[in-house]
Amino acid sequence: MKRILGIVSIWLMGFCLVPPWVAAAEPGLIQAVFEGDTEEVHRLLEAGADLEERSSKGSTPLMVAASAGRTELTRLLLKAGADVNARNEYGDTALILASTRGDFDTVQALLKGGADVNAGNYYGWTPLIRASRYGHHGVAGLLLQNKADINAAVRDNSTALIVASGEGHSTVVQLLLEHGARLDVQNRDGVSPAQLAVLTGRADILGLLLAAGADVNERNRAGEPLIILAAERGFADCVRLLIGKGVAADTRLNNGWTPLMRAAKYGHLEAGRQLLDKGADLNAKSTGGATPVMVAAQMGHVDFIRLLEERGAELNARSRNGSTALISAAAGGEAGAIRYLLQHGANVNDTVANGSSALMVAAERGHLDAVKVLLEFGADIKKQSKWGWTPLMVAAAGGNVEIIRLLLEKGADPGARSNKGWTALTVAMVLKRNPVVEVLQKNRIRH
Repeated sequence: MKRILGIVSIWLMGFCLVPPWVAAAEPGLIQAVFEGDTEEVHRLLEAGADLEERSSKGSTPLMVAASAGRTELTRLLLKAGADVNARNEYGDTALILASTRGDFDTVQALLKGGADVNAGNYYGWTPLIRASRYGHHGVAGLLLQNKADINAAVRDNSTALIVASGEGHSTVVQLLLEHGARLDVQNRDGVSPAQLAVLTGRADILGLLLAAGADVNERNRAGEPLIILAAERGFADCVRLLIGKGVAADTRLNNGWTPLMRAAKYGHLEAGRQLLDKGADLNAKSTGGATPVMVAAQMGHVDFIRLLEERGAELNARSRNGSTALISAAAGGEAGAIRYLLQHGANVNDTVANGSSALMVAAERGHLDAVKVLLEFGADIKKQSKWGWTPLMVAAAGGNVEIIRLLLEKGADPGARSNKGWTALTVAMVLKRNPVVEVLQKNRIRH
């Protein structure tokens, strides 16, 4: 989320959620304006009321009128000589407050009264950026007609286009683009309008930005291209649009990961289908040799595994260290994925480079359900790694008593020794897995 809305903190700082004139009992002209009591306002003005009196939040009567949508009172106060560019304690002017509200008539009255269209508050928020933030298309257009600076930015460098893109206001985005808003802008976190459109799943806004000339191949500061960002969030429409604009379905990160791998990691089926339909390599490997099916297996996304398998993915492909989809699923403790893979041809006793099997991996990590499924499908309970370790030994190292009991029940040999002569009991004692030590010692007495 931080990456998605790097401008949020500034947005919140720039707009007080409590109306700036509110107090327990504001005196005189401010209270009359707030209540919309035109007769009382006239009486007070004729009596010489102070046009620049301040509320507890530093607002003038004109600001209160603008914030409350009191257009006629706004005109009356302006005619009486109110300072149109006065600021409250946040630096907001009446025009900023009216633009925030989206009150076209009041904004128009303030502009006619000489309001500074580009005066920003203390956080850099201008009337145009505020109107863009809340999707006030008409007000934004009026401000632009009155020469609002379209590329002004708040403190974190967010422009009106960045803000409107992040908030999903497509009509405002289109308006800003038609008036020449710069596309090559980023906020302080390096987030651009196109990135925000992708991160929020707004293919319509992304399309507007790309049509206006945004870089379809741009990457964020982490080196992630737009299509990766879209795939990992499951925004299939954005994926489709980007590929349609010429982005390669197998665009890679520095670690070799593809959009399909990211979709697999989060189980986004529709994004995965889009990528596969457009030619993504379903057996592509990362620099470490991981494939999309391995990624999906470790995360337990059975439907995604099924999608890949139906499209012809190699279920027994190996990574650089010899891992397979089954071993990946065992590492993640994903019993459902393990069952599916074994039902579709995965080798239950495949091992990684050091000789560890899926059963050993699941046992060491304490994944009881995964261990049960592997045993159900005939995993070798006496298999030893290159160092002579058995599933019982690695389970002792992991400290899961239930797995120890299950392995013993299924025939694990507690007397088996590693290359260094260690037994499962030795492992448990050295690592101070006291509950495991107790179980193994009781088993030795019984036998």
